[in-house]
Amino acid sequence: MDDMICPECKGEEVIRFVFPFTDLPCRHCRATGKVPKEMPGWIARGKEIRAERIARRVTLRDEAKRLIMDVVALSDIERGVVDNTGYKGER
Repeated sequence: MDDMICPECKGEEVIRFVFPFTDLPCRHCRATGKVPKEMPGWIARGKEIRAERIARRVTLRDEAKRLIMDVVALSDIERGVVDNTGYKGER
Protein backbone atom coordinates (compact mmCIF):
# COMPACT_ATOMS: atom_id res chain seq x y z
CA MET A 1 0.00 0.00 0.00
CA ASP A 2 1.32 3.40 -0.99
CA ASP A 3 1.19 6.23 1.51
CA MET A 4 0.73 9.96 1.24
CA ILE A 5 1.36 12.86 3.62
CA CYS A 6 -1.36 13.16 6.23
CA PRO A 7 -3.81 15.91 5.21
CA GLU A 8 -4.61 16.71 8.85
CA CYS A 9 -1.13 17.28 10.32
CA LYS A 10 0.67 17.92 6.99
CA GLY A 11 3.19 15.21 7.85
CA GLU A 12 4.22 16.81 11.15
CA GLU A 13 2.81 13.88 13.18
CA VAL A 14 1.16 16.28 15.67
CA ILE A 15 -1.68 18.78 15.71
CA ARG A 16 -0.52 22.11 17.09
CA PHE A 17 -2.85 24.14 19.28
CA VAL A 18 -2.26 27.82 19.97
CA PHE A 19 -4.06 27.60 23.28
CA PRO A 20 -3.23 25.92 25.64
CA PHE A 21 0.07 25.87 23.70
CA THR A 22 0.28 22.14 23.28
CA ASP A 23 0.81 19.56 20.59
CA LEU A 24 -1.29 16.41 20.40
CA PRO A 25 -0.50 13.31 18.35
CA CYS A 26 -2.42 13.35 15.08
CA ARG A 27 -5.30 10.90 15.21
CA HIS A 28 -5.65 10.70 11.42
CA CYS A 29 -2.20 9.23 10.86
CA ARG A 30 -1.67 7.91 14.39
CA ALA A 31 1.35 10.22 14.68
CA THR A 32 3.20 8.75 11.70
CA GLY A 33 2.78 11.69 9.33
CA LYS A 34 1.56 9.38 6.56
CA VAL A 35 -1.80 7.90 5.63
CA PRO A 36 -2.93 5.39 3.00
CA LYS A 37 -3.42 7.00 -0.40
CA GLU A 38 -7.07 5.91 -0.25
CA MET A 39 -7.79 8.09 2.80
CA PRO A 40 -9.17 11.13 0.89
CA GLY A 41 -11.91 8.82 -0.43
CA TRP A 42 -12.56 7.52 3.09
CA ILE A 43 -12.86 11.11 4.36
CA ALA A 44 -15.34 12.01 1.61
CA ARG A 45 -17.40 8.86 2.28
CA GLY A 46 -17.29 9.56 6.03
CA LYS A 47 -18.72 13.03 5.48
CA GLU A 48 -21.59 11.47 3.51
CA ILE A 49 -22.23 8.92 6.26
CA ARG A 50 -22.27 11.65 8.91
CA ALA A 51 -24.56 13.90 6.84
CA GLU A 52 -27.03 11.03 6.37
CA ARG A 53 -27.07 10.35 10.13
CA ILE A 54 -27.54 14.03 10.97
CA ALA A 55 -30.33 14.34 8.39
CA ARG A 56 -32.14 11.58 10.29
CA ARG A 57 -31.55 13.61 13.48
CA VAL A 58 -29.72 10.75 15.17
CA THR A 59 -26.81 11.30 17.56
CA LEU A 60 -23.52 9.51 17.11
CA ARG A 61 -24.10 7.67 20.39
CA ASP A 62 -27.60 6.54 19.41
CA GLU A 63 -26.44 5.39 15.99
CA ALA A 64 -23.57 3.41 17.52
CA LYS A 65 -26.00 1.82 19.95
CA ARG A 66 -28.37 0.89 17.11
CA LEU A 67 -25.50 -0.67 15.16
CA ILE A 68 -24.14 -2.37 18.29
CA MET A 69 -20.71 -0.83 17.84
CA ASP A 70 -18.34 1.36 19.79
CA VAL A 71 -18.90 5.13 19.51
CA VAL A 72 -15.20 5.70 18.80
CA ALA A 73 -15.28 3.15 15.97
CA LEU A 74 -18.26 4.87 14.37
CA SER A 75 -16.58 8.25 14.82
CA ASP A 76 -13.46 6.91 13.07
CA ILE A 77 -15.67 5.74 10.18
CA GLU A 78 -17.34 9.14 9.90
CA ARG A 79 -14.01 11.01 10.07
CA GLY A 80 -12.46 8.75 7.42
CA VAL A 81 -9.66 7.59 9.70
CA VAL A 82 -10.36 3.96 8.79
CA ASP A 83 -11.44 2.22 5.60
CA ASN A 84 -15.19 2.77 5.45
CA THR A 85 -15.85 1.54 1.92
CA GLY A 86 -17.80 -1.47 3.20
CA TYR A 87 -19.87 0.49 5.73
CA LYS A 88 -23.59 0.19 5.08
CA GLY A 89 -25.09 1.48 8.33
CA GLU A 90 -27.20 -1.62 8.72
CA ARG A 91 -27.41 -4.14 11.47
